[in-house]
Amino acid sequence: MGPEIPVPISAERLLFFRHLETCTQLCITKTTASEKFRPYGLPWVRQYPLIGGDQQDDITFWRLKQINLSGVSTFRDVEVPASRLFWEAGMKRCSASFFFCVILCASALAQDRGTIQCDPGSTRPVPAWTAPGRPFIVEQLSCGQTVTVVGLEQGYVKIRIGDRFAFVNAKYVRLQGAPRAIGSAKAGQSGDQNYPLQRRLDFGMEASSFEYKEPAVMKETGMLWGIVADYAFRPNDFMFKLDGRFSLGDLDYSSPISGTLNGIRDYNVETRFMFGHDYKISEKACFTPFVGLGFRYLFDGSGGKTTNLGSEGYDRESHYIYSPAGLESIFRLKAGWSLDVSGEYDILWHGWQYSKLGDIDPALNTLANNQNKGWGTRGSVKVIKNLGKVDISIEPFIRYWKIQQSNLSVITYNGVPSDEIGLEPNNKTVEWGSRLGIRY
Repeated sequence: MGPEIPVPISAERLLFFRHLETCTQLCITKTTASEKFRPYGLPWVRQYPLIGGDQQDDITFWRLKQINLSGVSTFRDVEVPASRLFWEAGMKRCSASFFFCVILCASALAQDRGTIQCDPGSTRPVPAWTAPGRPFIVEQLSCGQTVTVVGLEQGYVKIRIGDRFAFVNAKYVRLQGAPRAIGSAKAGQSGDQNYPLQRRLDFGMEASSFEYKEPAVMKETGMLWGIVADYAFRPNDFMFKLDGRFSLGDLDYSSPISGTLNGIRDYNVETRFMFGHDYKISEKACFTPFVGLGFRYLFDGSGGKTTNLGSEGYDRESHYIYSPAGLESIFRLKAGWSLDVSGEYDILWHGWQYSKLGDIDPALNTLANNQNKGWGTRGSVKVIKNLGKVDISIEPFIRYWKIQQSNLSVITYNGVPSDEIGLEPNNKTVEWGSRLGIRY
């Protein structure tokens, strides 16, 4: 048996395995989170009552087992509302529905129709090329022929001929309902620029409401304020994007067991690289499926603080590697307005948690735990207005994460392993807010 850690002290996510009760044949017992900032030695046991061998998710409770210094156990059950159990499934369904709606909206947009307009006084056919500036002709188009317009690239109109694409000099194509050919339009009118922009740089500021929750145990809530930047490069219908953000704020902690604590400084850093392909269904609409790789860092500065009930806290760091997979849809509207709708599903690859228990007692180690299971989702709608040399935008957004329990790690005291075990519990994060940006 390892050394005993002096009591009383406060620490989160600590379990006394030697005191855990034995489960009967009617239930499955799963060790999970112990309360944040709680007095040391209060293990949690989550039980799932079974009927006929099937788990009943609508009958779930958390059981708190407290062992006093004399070894006497006391119990307190906290029921979990059934609505909480459906939160994760609901978020997954909302994410899938969001992506489906974006795809439907993009595909439902009617493609532009154009008419081939020959040189004045001439009836010579107009050549359609394999690519802008290429010497190979796909087809000769007759004067007055109607074509499907997909987009504009390097002064050529991209059209669809059957199941193929071809390029026609913009001066020979007139959009139906337009008085002139695309190539003769004045600067600033539809058709004179590539869309989406081939290169763009965005800067912005954001404000968001943040909530971190360990279900039925504790939560932290508050406002975060941040700065963001991203750069996108789109050569030959491919999309490469790099973005990053930094935000911070003071959060308020609350728990039915260990009390409350206000003014906990939190900050997070996130950077992502994404790759995708543009599918231009018309001159005014484009959708881009993408995948990528992201890194997310979170810091919770509870060290040196004490709750109103006397429980001590400590600093905690979280590192996550994940992959976003989603869809961006861009719609070009009238009078310089455009709409950018984006949604994604985030796959967690690995997470590292570092709990600095030395903030409570210098003899305790920094506890390291790994998390390998989790997922997230996010979506946003950006409204953009062109002002000439720059664009301005406003972008409401929502972000959600669901991370499962970590592995178990032994706690040491003065470098000697003890009988106590620590873990990172199941947790959920919801963040929603709005962003103001400028684009160059």
